[in-house]
Amino acid sequence: RPLPPARVMAETEGREVGFAVDEEGWVVGAYLVGDAKAPTAVVLAADAAGWRAPGVRRFARKLARDGVLVATPDLWRGDTWHGDPSPSKRGGAAFDQWAKEHPAELAAKDMASVVTALRERGATRVACVGVGWGAGAAAAALLSGQPGVDGAIDAGAIACPLGVSVKTLARAMGGTAPCVLVWGGGDAIGAAARRAAEEEAGVE
Repeated sequence: RPLPPARVMAETEGREVGFAVDEEGWVVGAYLVGDAKAPTAVVLAADAAGWRAPGVRRFARKLARDGVLVATPDLWRGDTWHGDPSPSKRGGAAFDQWAKEHPAELAAKDMASVVTALRERGATRVACVGVGWGAGAAAAALLSGQPGVDGAIDAGAIACPLGVSVKTLARAMGGTAPCVLVWGGGDAIGAAARRAAEEEAGVE
């Protein structure tokens, strides 16, 4: 559904809005920042710490500086991970249970609803950026439809993915929508996974 015009504002600090994501009327919150009239929008799939994490909002504001509208939806539906924020310390039964209850497929469906709403309010191009645990949602969204149509993604970027198989990353990179895969320069495990995904996707 399109957002009411009064709630879509070109702000440098952003504001919280709501998106209806299913037929039952479930509404997820979202942090919206950037040019409300921009033809290009970006949906940011945050890591497990969620859409209200200060670092996530700083990143969204940086993306918006390029003249796009950035939406960071609450893909975990109010149940973000409140344990140790360090990805290297997310082992154990508690995080495993949280991850099981927040599958990438459900997050991708919510993301598609947000993309549809952004298109209805005038965006002609919609990209996604998935970070950490949000990478699975971004990969699933990239594989879910034809670019430029309804809730489908036109292009994507996946950064430091967690909980995503090499095969899924390869499919996302080799799909119809262009996708770039990014890891930190000092992440040897991530670099090896990236090379494996690129090889499987046929990227030279």
